[in-house]
Amino acid sequence: MYNLVRHQKLHPHVINNVIKKEELKAGDKFFNEMGMEECDVEPNMKRMGLIDDAEIKAIIEEYEAKSKDFLESKKAETEAKFKEWASKRSQVELL
Repeated sequence: MYNLVRHQKLHPHVINNVIKKEELKAGDKFFNEMGMEECDVEPNMKRMGLIDDAEIKAIIEEYEAKSKDFLESKKAETEAKFKEWASKRSQVELL
């Protein structure tokens, strides 16, 4: 999906539709595996007092770190490709 957005070869409306479709698929997969909707998880965790649980906090922090690392790697990857494309473009312009 990142390549789809990065290359911007499609209309932004189409890209948004693809992202929404992927989000729906992820929600369906979560429901099929867990038997509950994702939107029910946080309210029930609060109701049961699990938000303050040390194990739950550790899991949340671990996934926040993984998400941050993933997004930073994609950002770095995009910047590297942009620099590569820019250098190739400047080389072509010199010809």
